[in-house]
Amino acid sequence: MLIRVLIACLSIFTLIAPSLAQTADRSAEEKSLRAALQILDPQKKIAALEAYMKKYPQGMFRVLANRGILETLLEYTPGEKDQILAQSNRLVSLAGEGTRGSWSSTVAGMLLEKDVLLEEAERFAQASVAELGNRKNLGQQQQIASGPGRVFLASNVPRVATLGRIYLKRGKVKEAESLLKEAYGADATSPSALLGMGELATLKGDHKAALNYFAEAYLSGRGREAARKRVDEAYQKLYPGKSGELEAWLDAKYRKDDANPIKAEAYKSTPARTNRVVLAEVFTGSSCGPCVATDLAFEAALARYNSKELSVLMYHVNIPDVDPLTNPTTESRKEFYGVRMAPSPFINGVLVGGMGGGRARTAESWEKLTPMIEKGLDTLSEAAIRISAMRQGPTIKVKVGVEKLRSSSANLRLHLALVEDEVRYMAVNGIRFHPMVVRAMAGEKAAGWAINAAETPSFDHTFELQKIEPAIKAYLDDYELNGRSLPTKFDEKKYQIDANKLSLVAFVQDNQTKQILQAVYLKLPAAEKTQ
Repeated sequence: MLIRVLIACLSIFTLIAPSLAQTADRSAEEKSLRAALQILDPQKKIAALEAYMKKYPQGMFRVLANRGILETLLEYTPGEKDQILAQSNRLVSLAGEGTRGSWSSTVAGMLLEKDVLLEEAERFAQASVAELGNRKNLGQQQQIASGPGRVFLASNVPRVATLGRIYLKRGKVKEAESLLKEAYGADATSPSALLGMGELATLKGDHKAALNYFAEAYLSGRGREAARKRVDEAYQKLYPGKSGELEAWLDAKYRKDDANPIKAEAYKSTPARTNRVVLAEVFTGSSCGPCVATDLAFEAALARYNSKELSVLMYHVNIPDVDPLTNPTTESRKEFYGVRMAPSPFINGVLVGGMGGGRARTAESWEKLTPMIEKGLDTLSEAAIRISAMRQGPTIKVKVGVEKLRSSSANLRLHLALVEDEVRYMAVNGIRFHPMVVRAMAGEKAAGWAINAAETPSFDHTFELQKIEPAIKAYLDDYELNGRSLPTKFDEKKYQIDANKLSLVAFVQDNQTKQILQAVYLKLPAAEKTQ
């Protein structure tokens, strides 16, 4: 978790250092920091990070390195209070004038979570809140300066909530309640405020209210790590001995409180309707905030159109941060389309522009999506695809063929994808259920098979879950170490596949124009139970 937190903060750290672009030897600096962060022994890691600081006193990652030292001290030697306090002061002092208050609150929160130096944490948090001055517009995001010409938007609600939580921890209940209610009133979706309100409710013995506050923090995605333990504890207090029912409870709460804003009506065919099955290919990321509106729009599309009208393939990618649903197949398709940002949705091989945003922009994405799909449904297909499958436990044997090709292109390929119908994963962006997740594709580098318009080709392919799962895990393991300029960390590795929730999608594509000629969907039967 330590490395993940550090990397997630990198974009903020780089804003704090005005001289980053002038760093002389970036690759050598990254290599030095990477080596330090990969050290497992805490004392050796701290020594290596200190050595990095000495070598690169104005380096682009100096704040990242110093936070790494503080995180390591708190994790492994919480009793070394003098050293922790010195490092806390050092980290705050590195912050620029426009970000010092924000960093004071961050350090206070770090001390609070480890229950270390609470008096000093209170001092850091008080300084942070005092810097805000008049808090009439607390709920509005503020521009925070981070150097000449550099600003970023941030909410100040967590500053107030953090101080309130520290007051609560130190027994200053009246002061804590006032600040926590102020923070929650300014932004009832803030994980910091929700955690504080949950802790206040716990202190008062209202475990039902506490559970709901903690669950909302967890289901927001942004408060996952801090909230999960509290959700477990609150649920156990409210429903002793029923911890096995918690996930179902969270599922129901998510579906109720975070229901898709689009209430899709079933599609009604027009007189122009053909036998075309429209193919949607969506590059998305569980850490991608702007992917939410796109994901929800396609979730609604799956409800509006049946499997003979629309097939959807969701390719998860590590944009902007890591996504545990990525795999070699999704990376190959990303390179095929030249995708460099998420969301990137394609309908029949054509990029749909203007989609994306937070949950509030789902309707806008929906309005851009449906005309593209329904135009495709009224367009003649240029091929017919035959598909059949037989499964034996974790092994799926597929026969797929093509006929009635209406293209003379020399660049045609037949593709075959294995899709998991739905994966539960509490993403950073607040999406809990991920539909039509691509797990594997046939052909070398997921490239399918070349086909000739003059023939009626047929292919056999076998998907073996016992080989696919370890291959995905190996990819995720390697990505942690080598996938980025600095090592990263997945909070989960979603390589296990539910054999009872699988489908196949086959499609013909012109590799040069990216045009999709036709697609077909086949739902696989549940796996036979083994004795």
